[in-house]
Amino acid sequence: MTALRDALRELAEARRAAEIISNYIALIQADIEKTPHWLAMAGFKRDLAEARAEAATATDAIKAAALAEHALSGNVKPAEGVQVKLFAKVVYEPQDVWSWCIVNAHKYLQLDVKAFEKAAPVLRDLGAPVELTKEARAQIATDLGVWLVSNLRPYAQQKDPVMERLLASEENNLLREEQYLAEKNAR
Repeated sequence: MTALRDALRELAEARRAAEIISNYIALIQADIEKTPHWLAMAGFKRDLAEARAEAATATDAIKAAALAEHALSGNVKPAEGVQVKLFAKVVYEPQDVWSWCIVNAHKYLQLDVKAFEKAAPVLRDLGAPVELTKEARAQIATDLGVWLVSNLRPYAQQKDPVMERLLASEENNLLREEQYLAEKNAR
C-alpha cells in the first residue's frame, strides 16, 4: 500500500509540474505572439497556405488535362514534365466476391472485431463460441491534489515577471483548495 501511495504522490507532483510548465509556456507564447517577428511570420504562414492551395489546384488541373489528352491520343507524355503512368486496378462487386470467398477462399474473409464484440452477448445466446468475462483495469483520477506535498517555488529559478504572475495565480489556487478542503473536512 505504501508503494501505491508513493506512486500517487509522485504522479500528482509530475502532473502539477506539467500543468505549471504548460501554463508558463502559454503565458510566454501570448507575449511572443505580440512581437513584430511573430506577426510577420503569421503573415508569411498565411501566404504559404495560399500558395500551397494554388499549387494544389494547378496540380489537379494539370493531371485532369493530361488524363484527357491520354484518353484521346494514348500519349503517355502529353507535355514536358508530365507523364501518364498505368497502374493495375482490381474491379469487383464486393457481395459477389464475398459469396465466392465463403465457398473457395475462407482466408480472405476478415472478422469485424468491433462489431462482433458488440454483438457478442446476443451471439453467445445463439450458440457462438464466445465467453463474456470481466477484466480489471485501474483508473486514476484527474485531480490528485490530495497527494501534493511540494511547494511551487522550485519552478521559479529566475526572477521572471511571467513566472511570478503564474506562481501568484497558482499559489492563490492552492490557498483556495486548502480552504475548501479544510471547510469540507470540518463538516
